[in-house]
Amino acid sequence: MDGKKRVCEYRDSDEMSEKFDPILYTPRCIMHSRRDGRIDETDRDGYLYSNGIHKTKILPKDLPEWFILSRVFGEYGYVSAKGVKHLFFEPNYHADCNLDGDVLYISYFDEIKQTGDDGRYRLEGYDLVIRGPLLVDFVSAAEEYSGYDITSIVKELKQKEEWFNEHIPKWY
Repeated sequence: MDGKKRVCEYRDSDEMSEKFDPILYTPRCIMHSRRDGRIDETDRDGYLYSNGIHKTKILPKDLPEWFILSRVFGEYGYVSAKGVKHLFFEPNYHADCNLDGDVLYISYFDEIKQTGDDGRYRLEGYDLVIRGPLLVDFVSAAEEYSGYDITSIVKELKQKEEWFNEHIPKWY
């Protein structure tokens, strides 16, 4: 996926402070090695990995407030809400928990585009994907720190909540 590769290439000091220019920090190394498979490494002292790969001397408490706890690449990590250029929200109407299967695509460089003419669309131009209920916090932070207009996403979130309340039993 193009988005995973570009995460490691992000270096735009005009938009981000030089100390915190990565767009993602994770508590574990999430790099994959072709030969050895997944590298599963966690720092014992709690230091984070920039872009999920490079070990740092940064603790979660040291991150600026625009890094929002999110679920990304199947792990919890801190995603930058600063410098966001485009968001694309994809609700999941098959999940039995509100927001559980919902996906937010994030781009720091380009507009996210839908492609495909076979009745199914594909997305291009995104850098990260976050999932689940924590995406609501990220959307709000993207408005605050990037000036991103979240009106359409808030509308979709409300539609999803209405659908969920109508179709999923209250006792569930």
